[in-house]
Amino acid sequence: MLTPDPREHASIASIVLDEPVWDAGDVETELLSPPEPPASATVAVYRARGSVPRPWSAVCKVLAGDRRGHPNWPASDDMAHWYWWRREEMAYTTGLLGQLAGGLRAPRFLNAFGRPGGRVALWIEDVTAPRASTWSVGRYGESARHLGRAQLEMTSVLADDGWLVRDFLPGYLARHDGIVAGSTADWEVLVAARALLSDRARLLAVVDEFPSTLCHHDFHALNLFGDEGGPSIAIDWAFVGIGPLPVDAGPFAADAVLDYGAPVASLPELHEAVETGFVAGLRDGGWAGDDVRLRLAMRVAAGLKFAWVAAAAADPSPETLTRWEAHYGRDGAEVRDDRRWVAEWLVGMAADAAARL
Repeated sequence: MLTPDPREHASIASIVLDEPVWDAGDVETELLSPPEPPASATVAVYRARGSVPRPWSAVCKVLAGDRRGHPNWPASDDMAHWYWWRREEMAYTTGLLGQLAGGLRAPRFLNAFGRPGGRVALWIEDVTAPRASTWSVGRYGESARHLGRAQLEMTSVLADDGWLVRDFLPGYLARHDGIVAGSTADWEVLVAARALLSDRARLLAVVDEFPSTLCHHDFHALNLFGDEGGPSIAIDWAFVGIGPLPVDAGPFAADAVLDYGAPVASLPELHEAVETGFVAGLRDGGWAGDDVRLRLAMRVAAGLKFAWVAAAAADPSPETLTRWEAHYGRDGAEVRDDRRWVAEWLVGMAADAAARL
């Protein structure tokens, strides 16, 4: 069953409205994800709206381990796998995400129900704040400050129960090695990206010097919401795990522009705002570490994570251009040029940081 189950509506309405609801009446549902979501653990995402006894709304995310979706995001039944299909359910139902503080939070957890076929219906708050793709550069910096404060606090309370992802960034790099190895383009940026990746062991060791904390591992513009001056609300915790401080904040700005959550040309300014905001958030929480080394580690984390972009944009096939057009709603050649510019700036920044570490 993909659509929200009417038998669940009264329970959800009771929680949202904080009063007993025995019959929620007619409830409208709206599909928020494509009919065939790209991530295999997510079968569908719906918004439900009711008016009995008063207006209410909630989001239902249907999870399954049935291996459909994009081959790059294969769900697994193995709790230790980087994409265990029930990880997001665990993050909510154990109360882990309720411990976030410092201006960063997840949507309010409402309830979870078993569905036919072993599926799970995860009900969460309907977030109505603006998506990060509408934010100013300053608001991105504010969100990075929220992240820094929240992650510093989580370093002292986080416990590993065996289901949180570990070593996500090294695994991500390994999963994208084929893109870099498969490109035969002769482009100086791609040569520099390969050099950066060849130095990954040393650079990842530097990133790992920093305290371990709770990491989202997909902290980007399309997963973030928030009003000016309000909290930053992060959705989609499917890859939540344990990692060093630089791994979420470092790639934050580059991830935003690669998904067109912010103008591509804003990347240098955006990255500086994120670095400054993140360090400020750590300082708010009493961190006394080395700012310069942290900033350099954030830069190499970003450059390593997206080194594959240089290979993908160097000489994309016509099929790739067509896929980009369908996904981003933009001319494929425009996406190619934007990605080349991002790769050139990002790899250059990371290479400079690597040389200074």
